[in-house]
Amino acid sequence: MDMQKNVRVNFKYKDSLFRFIFKDKEALLTLYNAVNESDYTDPEALEIYTMEDFVYMNMKNDLSFLIDWNMNVFEHQSTYNPNMPLRGFLYMAAAFKKYIALNRLDIYGSKRLSLPVPRYYVFYNGLTERPDEEIWYLTDSMEGAATSEKSCVQFRAHMVNINMERNSKLMEKCPLLYEYSVFVAEVRKRISQNMTLREAIEGAVDECIRNGILANILQGNKAEVTDMCLEEYD
Repeated sequence: MDMQKNVRVNFKYKDSLFRFIFKDKEALLTLYNAVNESDYTDPEALEIYTMEDFVYMNMKNDLSFLIDWNMNVFEHQSTYNPNMPLRGFLYMAAAFKKYIALNRLDIYGSKRLSLPVPRYYVFYNGLTERPDEEIWYLTDSMEGAATSEKSCVQFRAHMVNINMERNSKLMEKCPLLYEYSVFVAEVRKRISQNMTLREAIEGAVDECIRNGILANILQGNKAEVTDMCLEEYD
């Protein structure tokens, strides 16, 4: 069998790499500190709520975690998608469902429960031009006059543009996020030179290692990163 013909390109390679980098608690804490403007130092303060098997309408949750009474959902987005508030609403519901189960909370009792604050961030690095930051609301998708006043919920998504040369202050606070944006830019540059995705990824990995970009991650996981970006199947 010609295995080369049976290689399916994973066009969501950026999502996979983002999760791979920030699933580490120390890395995730630096990202949280950057967007939260905080200075937490103990990675074990994070309680992970990521739904590894949460699949609903072909959607998968990226990173969910609890820290200091904040229930965070961090989602990476490779393309412009104004439906992220709806997706985040579902992701957050799943995270709270898990929180309620783990803490054995009685939602039917007469005592009001103490709950963490939901916070939803979308890290965007698609090709559609967008500002550094945007706030999207679930009610923007709802039909009817005076929707925001009528709706019983006003869920919002905080979109952060993480393309190269965007959000410089955030990138300074989280060097891993900056290095990730450099890697993506290197892949895009090679694709624009008519390389295949495999060639572009392998070339970007080598270039970044030479320049100390994500070096610790790429050196120790070079084959895994490449395989992650190129799904092989029989």
